Amino acid sequence: MNGKLIHDETLISGMEAVTDQEIADNSVYSKGNLSRLIKVFKKANRGESVTISYLGGSITNGSSADPKETNCFPFQTTQWWKKTFPDAKINYVNAGIGATDSYLGVHRVAQDVLLKNPDLVVVEFSVNDYRSHNQESYESLLRRILKYKTKPAVVVLCLTQFSQKGQCIDYSRYHKIIADHYNVPVISYGDVVGPRLENGTLQWNQIGSSNDFTHPNNAGHKIISRCLNCFYEKVLEDKKSHGDGDTNIDVMPKDTLTESRYENGKILDHRSGSKDGIFISGSNVYKVTVENAQFPYGWQTDTGADITFTIENAANIGLIYYGGMEKSYGIF
Repeated sequence: MNGKLIHDETLISGMEAVTDQEIADNSVYSKGNLSRLIKVFKKANRGESVTISYLGGSITNGSSADPKETNCFPFQTTQWWKKTFPDAKINYVNAGIGATDSYLGVHRVAQDVLLKNPDLVVVEFSVNDYRSHNQESYESLLRRILKYKTKPAVVVLCLTQFSQKGQCIDYSRYHKIIADHYNVPVISYGDVVGPRLENGTLQWNQIGSSNDFTHPNNAGHKIISRCLNCFYEKVLEDKKSHGDGDTNIDVMPKDTLTESRYENGKILDHRSGSKDGIFISGSNVYKVTVENAQFPYGWQTDTGADITFTIENAANIGLIYYGGMEKSYGIF
């Protein structure tokens, strides 16, 4: 994606700088159907309320950004929206939860994202989606968001991690196949930094945590944010020069690439009950709320007894549980 940009700044110091021009040239894997995104721009330009949600794992949540609340890429990207559309009310929803993949994402998206009636959802799971069922769960997730009543725009964000052997690792190739099928924009941070990490012109400690080879530091989060913002800037620039482009709002193909079995998934916890078709039985079983936990509303027994879950209607059932190496943890 070439073109004159609003900015051309050095984003990091050190061996080599990553500039906005490099980002613009390498970060857009596919611009997709822009009609839903242009609709969001129009709404913001009218000074209306616009809700932008970010759904993903620990990187979306801001892990290794300091402070993560203001230096994570979702917050930084949302500041671009507020600056570009000062008359609009930009609502910010960060639905990142560490160590989660799109399988958990599709089950929690209704509660964590869709109930906020989003206009735009940025989806990131390309570091955590390494299991065999994840391509199906990712398709289920995109379909669920695209079919929601607000017809939100979706932007797929592909991130990467770095191995000690000097190779970038991500699972974005599976996401890109799904995104292409649904013709949604794909922004790839991995395609910006990955080749340079592998050829040594960029060092991990310039953009990533010193504690691992997965989480970006403040500079890395800033680059991710600029990958998104350069794309938004280019779309706005093209809109002014060439009009609205593709006006086909219905981007849903009739066929699916997988069985897409998880589209209607939901998480049942101790706030649920017989109305949701879940029944709990066992001796000395009680509800427990684990403060600051990712999924806090569970059940527990201290006696070594069984907990039995009865689900009335389900095609597939998964289980979220706390596990560990200690003998005090339960088995299932």
